[in-house]
Amino acid sequence: MLLPRRPPGSLSTLLVTLLVSSVLACSGSQSRDRPRPTSQPTTTYSFSILEGSLPRLLFVGRERNADLILRNDGFNDWEGERTFFFSPRWLGLWGDQVVEEGFRTPLKERVAPGAETLVAVRIKPPRSFGLYRVKWDLQSEQSGWFAQFDRTPEAPRWVLVLPPVELFLAVLLPCLVLGTAILIHRPASSRTAGVAVAYLGLLDLIWCATSLLGKPYVLYVELAPKFWPGPKLVTFSVVAFLLLPLCFLPARLRSVAAWLLAALGALVVWAQVIYFRFFLDLASSVAALAGRQATDLGATIDFLAKPTDLWLAFDLLLALPVLWLLSKSRRDATGGRRRGVNLVLAVLAIPFFLSAAKALTTGQLQGRRNLQNLRAVSTYGLYGFQLLDAGTRIVGRWRQPAVTPEELDRVFAWFEETRPQREIGGATAGLAEGLNLIAIQVESMQEFVVDLDVEGVAVMPNLRRLRESALEFSMVLDQTSRGRSSAGDFVALASMLPVGESIAYEYPKNDYYSIAHALSDRGYTTISAIPYKGSFWNRQATHPAYGFETNLFRSGFERRGPKVGWGINDRDFLEQMVPVLDALDEPFFAWLTTLSVHYPYESFPSELKSRSMGDLEGTRLGNYLHGMSLFDRALEELAARLEDNGLLDRTVIAIWGDHASGLNRDQDFVDYFGLERPAKKFLFGRVPFMIWLPPDRSLRRLETAPAGQVDIAPTLLALMGVDPGDLALMGRNLLQESIRGRVVHPQGRWVDSEHLYLSQFADRAGACWTSTTRRAVPIPRCEAGSEDAERQLEVVFLVLQHNLQAEMSRRLASSD
Repeated sequence: MLLPRRPPGSLSTLLVTLLVSSVLACSGSQSRDRPRPTSQPTTTYSFSILEGSLPRLLFVGRERNADLILRNDGFNDWEGERTFFFSPRWLGLWGDQVVEEGFRTPLKERVAPGAETLVAVRIKPPRSFGLYRVKWDLQSEQSGWFAQFDRTPEAPRWVLVLPPVELFLAVLLPCLVLGTAILIHRPASSRTAGVAVAYLGLLDLIWCATSLLGKPYVLYVELAPKFWPGPKLVTFSVVAFLLLPLCFLPARLRSVAAWLLAALGALVVWAQVIYFRFFLDLASSVAALAGRQATDLGATIDFLAKPTDLWLAFDLLLALPVLWLLSKSRRDATGGRRRGVNLVLAVLAIPFFLSAAKALTTGQLQGRRNLQNLRAVSTYGLYGFQLLDAGTRIVGRWRQPAVTPEELDRVFAWFEETRPQREIGGATAGLAEGLNLIAIQVESMQEFVVDLDVEGVAVMPNLRRLRESALEFSMVLDQTSRGRSSAGDFVALASMLPVGESIAYEYPKNDYYSIAHALSDRGYTTISAIPYKGSFWNRQATHPAYGFETNLFRSGFERRGPKVGWGINDRDFLEQMVPVLDALDEPFFAWLTTLSVHYPYESFPSELKSRSMGDLEGTRLGNYLHGMSLFDRALEELAARLEDNGLLDRTVIAIWGDHASGLNRDQDFVDYFGLERPAKKFLFGRVPFMIWLPPDRSLRRLETAPAGQVDIAPTLLALMGVDPGDLALMGRNLLQESIRGRVVHPQGRWVDSEHLYLSQFADRAGACWTSTTRRAVPIPRCEAGSEDAERQLEVVFLVLQHNLQAEMSRRLASSD
């Protein structure tokens, strides 16, 4: 049962945390487990912790190690070689819901019933402070957690997780600076007067420096420790660089500028915190171009924000009266003192000047390596990364190097090598030639919901029935990365991986050659429609660039029923599209994007609900399923209307999900579907892809081989009689007899028929599994696949950076 839980890290949790901290401090920071008496096995899976010290007090971001001796109290052997794992499960203070899973430590040897083994565990506390109950458990790859079978499982242990010391400094140190100023703003003796006056004269700079140095730790504690910049010289140098211009301002104006600079720094930190909680990466300067969309993303931002984020504004509020009070009584620093401060800041800023010069001349932040933004933060700090990233992008556009002949040949060679994967062929080639094509990209629809029953009733009964006569691809992986719906447009239409921060803003005017271009060249009328404003995700620029002659946005539709998500609900949207489609010159290609569900799925209108979701009612998952049920009904009504006006008999309909739902960030969702294992969670994020042809050409076929959203365009083109082999597309034609290939994600992870590779898994370099059994295997088995993935990412980066897709398509067509 999914119930809303009270999140750790709230202010009330802090009060409880402080109350119990003294109790735990008195009882010691370690708990030594006492062995249970030997007993006969009572179940297949059971264990005891015989010896080992477990910490009672932890700090966010600080890992601890512990050695534990376990005894097998069950009937069966525990096999070694990474088939059994020992792991902590962090339970919330307010219930038994799992807040977070800990590191899984594999057993290295076989353990017979009654035997003991030593396990060196790695303990990483949750990202939020608070009082938790830690439940240690063993997990079998085949059977799941032992606690599901053990009649007397290990009892949870109380553990207090405190905020990191750095977070205290981030909040308290700037406030301490201001508090000291209040105490000494009227010196008690002439002996201390000179020092006090000098301190007060520079108070605004000192406070601003401590605020800028401390605030980023609110973000750093969210990151893996290896991405923390630490006390590096360059991080102090960046702050000196930011403060240097303030020294040339008059005292009172300087105080205002210092407050504004500190406020801007806090805003940058908070924006990056919200961005990281959603995308698990940091935003580059390109994301600022999409900043005006923040009002549209209000519900998502509210969901991701935490009460502790208010700490970022605490010293800013305190600084307002303090700086105003001191400005009434102080004089500006003398000329000699000002020159001294300027000189010190200028010297401190030199390391950042050198780093900036190197970054601007080499463009070292412009690559597309996995998690490069996080690596840059670990080197330069948050503000250094932001400044250098913005500078290199500005200089890069002003001084964009021309593509070299070697790069052109390398890109062309890749498309030539992969041509056989795209070429038209097989019994289905050209099966829908000359027919209309309606492509429906469904917001957040995932594969699991098509087969899901709630209380014995299908969530999407119409789609489940319709797919019995469809071409169905059940293993299509989400490849959208951070661009979400706009990246869904790009991946499916242009068959390219979205390697940038946001393709919609980085490359909106590239010379693409998409499925819309290919069909338009063959006489098709092309139209795109989305019932939302065209400025969102810059679609008013990207959709024409993708080849659509007509683009309909929110102003082209009426809102007749309740609003769901952001735009017009799916039923009203698809209903209004029928007369539009009926009026188009045939053949036509219509691209429709629905909007009825959107993360974080906090509500759903009761008048549009067609059924109860039982225990899921009112939860985010329940609201999401209501949205999917609404689309299911809207799709059935669309098919009926198309049949009534005669379009259905001469039209191909294709639907797919634009990206994963994002629900896997919710521990309740993970528990409901049993997605504790990373490999299973990754493969669970599939999107459905189905194609229906008219009854006289109907073809039922199910493909279970790994595929990606880049494969949508070449597959549809081959079906419509266009040879994708002549086009510069990254995807494959899934209608071929053999569609084996590697599905690459823009962030470097990939899957094929043999292996699955997750980059940066569990703070390590990566992890490799078998695709079918999902057993962990040595990373070297994935090295060849990772090299191929890196090559694909390099090719698409060069294509986008140098605007090569249309040119490559022309070269491929002329090389036949």
